[in-house]
Amino acid sequence: MTSPEAILHGLAPGSHASQLFSRVAFGAGATGVLLLAGLHLAKPDLSPSWHMVSEYAIGRHGWLMTACFATLAIGSVALTIGLLPHTGSTLGRIGLAFLLATACGYAIAAIFPTDPISVSPEHASPAARLHAIAFAIGVPSFILASQMVSFALVGNPLWDGVRRALFSFANLNWIGLVIMIAIIATLLPKAGGFGPEVPVGWPNRLMFITYFGWIMTAAWPLAQFR
Repeated sequence: MTSPEAILHGLAPGSHASQLFSRVAFGAGATGVLLLAGLHLAKPDLSPSWHMVSEYAIGRHGWLMTACFATLAIGSVALTIGLLPHTGSTLGRIGLAFLLATACGYAIAAIFPTDPISVSPEHASPAARLHAIAFAIGVPSFILASQMVSFALVGNPLWDGVRRALFSFANLNWIGLVIMIAIIATLLPKAGGFGPEVPVGWPNRLMFITYFGWIMTAAWPLAQFR
């Protein structure tokens, strides 16, 4: 049976396994960005100002959004494995656990698409209810994971060149969520429902960009290790 020490040795900096998983994570992040950009061209009928990104999974070309969610899940798992030997502190290990929870949340989101934003919660489909649960798991888990792992990597010379970008993406993520919640809390009651008067789409997209940006940034020092 392979010992934990042997596994960590195989994932050490410069090892083939460490580089492989980091490249998978980086590639997943880059693919997710391309898919999300492509969806804005493939489905121009959904205004990015007030439609949630999840709505791209509905109808024609919906598989592209499903694949986008899947890249988040795959990238999170691959990054967890790649960073495992570099986050030996308690904070780092808890952060990686939250990163796995993020993967679970977005895997569920990929399987169960949401309803159009105009559908009220009481009329939501079973799939949409599960998608909401996925959101409740994935979003806070990623916010905690990105903060904890970023702090755990402070002091590791491999990440010296990307430290500022790591924390920038980690902070922009929760800022996007706060803005989205503030918009919903202040504008939704006045509008009487989601629509152009409730521009939740922009902060929602900011969150997705920072998801992929953080994963790519965290993976890069190992992915390009020589």
